[in-house]
Amino acid sequence: MARTATARKRKTKPPVAAMEPADWQERHSPTDGVVVAMPIPGTVRTEVHQCQRRRSARIMAELTDNQARAAQRIYEAFKAITLPVSSKIASYDPPTGRGECAEWSAFIQDCVRDYKRWADACADRHVDEVVVLAITVHGMSLEAAEQQARKRRGHARETLIAGLDLYCKINRLG
Repeated sequence: MARTATARKRKTKPPVAAMEPADWQERHSPTDGVVVAMPIPGTVRTEVHQCQRRRSARIMAELTDNQARAAQRIYEAFKAITLPVSSKIASYDPPTGRGECAEWSAFIQDCVRDYKRWADACADRHVDEVVVLAITVHGMSLEAAEQQARKRRGHARETLIAGLDLYCKINRLG
């Protein structure tokens, strides 16, 4: 008796225990490895290896160096503000850590200060900060960000570029 195509597929799948969550994601959102530069002088670590969705990689490849650096600084500031109390509320107090990582602490404080200026400027210039954060911080695709904001197609890309350009202009990145 011949096997059906479904039975053959079922037989070739690896056992569930051997798969990790990233393996399940690869089927619907394939990823590529990327290297993120860490622009902090005086630190030992100069780059970080991460995975990025292929569609996101195409978007990030279109950004200029200053826009990519702005996205990284927005991510670092948002993480510093929300990570210590992510399940409760955001904390805008500067990090209190001192010691061997004083330059890292200063970098984070600069990022948070620049983020606050950028958020105020977004409100003044009617740039949708939530869409920019959804893409840069939460890793949403452009389509998912547009659906969440209930906007037309192309709105997320325009908002992302406008938000990153505004960050560069406000904080004199380029």
